[in-house]
Parts: sequence; C-alpha cells; structure tokens
Amino acid sequence: MNFKMIQAAAAAASLAVVSFAGTAHAATQGSLGATSTGSVDINAVIPNLAQISRLDDINLGSWSGADLNGADQFCVFSSTRSYTITATSANGTGATFRLKDAGTNFIAYNVSWTDSTPAVTALSSGSASAAQATSATSVNCGGADNTTVTVNVPSANISSVPAGNYSDTLTLLVTPQ
Repeated sequence: MNFKMIQAAAAAASLAVVSFAGTAHAATQGSLGATSTGSVDINAVIPNLAQISRLDDINLGSWSGADLNGADQFCVFSSTRSYTITATSANGTGATFRLKDAGTNFIAYNVSWTDSTPAVTALSSGSASAAQATSATSVNCGGADNTTVTVNVPSANISSVPAGNYSDTLTLLVTPQ
C-alpha cells in the first residue's frame, strides 16, 4: 500500500466511526422462561421540508400605455412554518428581473411576494428573502392557496423598447428555515 491509499483508508475509517457516533444500539435480548421480554430502539430522521405547488404561468397581456401587472396564487408548505424565497430571473442581471425579446432587448420588472401573514416583500433576483411565514399544515395546503407572487412592469420601462414578444422564466426556490 502506498501512503495515499493508507490516508484514504484512514479517512474512510474515521468517517465510518463518525457516522455511527451517537447511534447507540440499545436492544435488549430476552431470556428463556415462561415469558421473555426484549426491547429495540426505533429511530427516524425527519428533515426540514418544503414544497411549492399549484403554480400557473403569468400572462401580462398587451401593453396599452399603462403598467403591466400580473399575479399568481399558489401553495407554499414548509414543515418549519418558516421559509425564505429566492426568485431568479432567467434573463436577469445582478438583482434585476428582466423580460427579453427574441433579440437583445430587455425590459426590467419588479417582483413581490405575499406570504400567509399576509406580509408583502419586494424581491431581488437571485437573493434570498427575509423569513416568510406559511400557515399550511399539509403539503397541498389543504387545497387552498396561501401565497401570491406579483409581477409589475412599469410603463416607463416599456416605452423605450421595440415592439415584440418579451418573456422570462422566474424560478422560485423555497428553503425551510
């Protein structure tokens, strides 16, 4: 064996010891008699979990000189009842959400998040929000929506770009806290 193989074997052995540290096997065995009693420990790991569901696409329609606004209501579940949201624009730059046409033209837009309290939070592309709250006690929110994402495209951002179809994919990452 060379030195690197010995180091790898030692590291694997150390990891195995650490992996089982804190896992005490406390099963007891019964003894022969008219009755016999034994016991076993039962362990389970329940991680913090989250789920976002019932999302729908947001169609802002055609611009007629005013701001374009749209929203979607959906379900957010977190086993901790608290989470952060990170919204990321596929066409964004820095913290800015942007719609893009088939060419090289962009339109900046704003995104806000309303949790179940209902507190409204302005979001920045790619940045985790402050802690949000969910009242959901089941992964499907009991069939009710408890969260809203709102998109606003200011008219001033639209008036200087060429006509065309503009779109973006907004990715929403829910992380339990």
